Amino acid sequence: MFGRIPRLPIDVVFRHALTNDAVLDHCEFVSRLKHDLSEAARIARQNSRTEQARQARYYDRKAKGSPLTFGDRVLLANRECIEWESQPAPSKV
Repeated sequence: MFGRIPRLPIDVVFRHALTNDAVLDHCEFVSRLKHDLSEAARIARQNSRTEQARQARYYDRKAKGSPLTFGDRVLLANRECIEWESQPAPSKV
């Protein structure tokens, strides 16, 4: 831009990999990258599980069931019934 060659993020990564003495060869770079990516995936899974458990506790705290007793009228889902042919009718428990 404006007479300069644009620097892409991938250029920065590879330039760092080529000038860094800690990275000696391609195999070592790939193995470190695989390790770092697997570690990032493990951390993401762990964070997802803890957040899912927290949200489940929050939801369960406010969820209320409706107790059913004999004689209550409920609507049953009939998978064989086409919606426009008949109306659902209440059934007794």
